[in-house]
Amino acid sequence: LLDNMMPEMTGVEVCRTVRKTHSKMELPILMYSAAGDLKTMLEAFNAGCNDFMVKPTDSKLMLAKLKVARELRTIKDKSMGA
Repeated sequence: LLDNMMPEMTGVEVCRTVRKTHSKMELPILMYSAAGDLKTMLEAFNAGCNDFMVKPTDSKLMLAKLKVARELRTIKDKSMGA
């Protein structure tokens, strides 16, 4: 879960950095931001995030999305024999 608005660098910048070494299946990134405009969301997806949520987000929805991301990671690990 990565907030887009951080003091040193944006979540999009962090996402780009992470994607240099980790795939979407290897390390799912869910972006979370108060900026819900189309430009910001497209920038996040183009940087490699798996999903995007706009603040405020319902806690049940957030937990459901995090659960799906974790399940996909588990499936990937099992298929790789980890």
